[in-house]
Parts: sequence; C-alpha cells; structure tokens
Amino acid sequence: MDACPSCHQIDQVQKVSAIVSSGTVSSGTTHVSSNLAQRLSMPPAPTVTHAGGCSLVMLIIAVGWVAFIGALAIILSLAINNPGIASTFNIPPQALNSRNVESYGPLAFGGILIALIVFAFRQSAKRQAVQQGKALAAWRIMRAKWDAAYYCHRCDIVYVDGESKYAPPSNMRSVLSG
Repeated sequence: MDACPSCHQIDQVQKVSAIVSSGTVSSGTTHVSSNLAQRLSMPPAPTVTHAGGCSLVMLIIAVGWVAFIGALAIILSLAINNPGIASTFNIPPQALNSRNVESYGPLAFGGILIALIVFAFRQSAKRQAVQQGKALAAWRIMRAKWDAAYYCHRCDIVYVDGESKYAPPSNMRSVLSG
C-alpha cells in the first residue's frame, strides 16, 4: 500500500472496499450503509437491454409479405399474357384485368416499407448493443480500480495505489475513470 499522495502518511489509510463492506450492515433484504460507505460505494453497473427481439419476427413477416405479394403479382402478370397459366391456377378471367393487377403495387410497396423500417430498427439495436458493451467494459475497468482504491481519513481523499491522481469521495469517479 502506497502512502496517501496528499499527506504522505499511511496511518489513516484504509481500503475503499473494506470501508464499504464494514460500513454496510445487511439483514435479509435491508441494507443500511454509513454515510462514508455510501459515498465510497461503487457506481452500479450499466443496465443492458435487449432491444430488437421482436423486430426479427417483424422482419420475417415483412419479407414473407413481400415474397407473397411479389409471387402473386408475377403469377397475375404472367396469367394476363398466357391464358394457360390462368387456368392452371384457377384464376377467373375478370381478375386478370389490369386494374386488379395494379392494385397489388401499393401492397408490395407497403411490405417493402415495413421491411425497411424493421431493418433500420435492427441497425439501431445493433448500435445500442455496441454502446452498451463499451459502457460495460468501461465500468469493469472502473470496478478494477475501485478494488485497488484507498481512502485517507485525514485528507478525505480517494486514490488508486500507484497512481498520483486523487479526489474527494464526491468526485471519486474521476479517479476511477482517469
């Protein structure tokens, strides 16, 4: 253990994790902490959310919708030009006028639009997962420094063993993230 970087003494130096564990009394689900233990406790880990789970289902439905409408449009357009195909698929002749076939265009466009929206949502979820991963990695580094941190009761500062940077408990995050 290095001496306090401010007063250069070791007689009032204590490990931060020891202060937090000895200053916290647990009884069942109730936790009571001393003021100093609360000020020195490790910030909570960032929460990880799993966005986009149902977007995969929506994407599959949208792709299926586009494939269905596309296949239907192809069959109908082929049937207009070839009556033999129309009889193979039991398509009545009145369904083959151009107005009916053109009405499938907006349906196909809607399916493509849905697919694009879902794709954009998936990309956003991937970016969010990368950001959450970076935040969790930064927190783990902070946690390792917190495990190596000391508190000087005389100077009311927190420092990491072997580093020259120190701060009061209210600004402990700057010591841990620096």
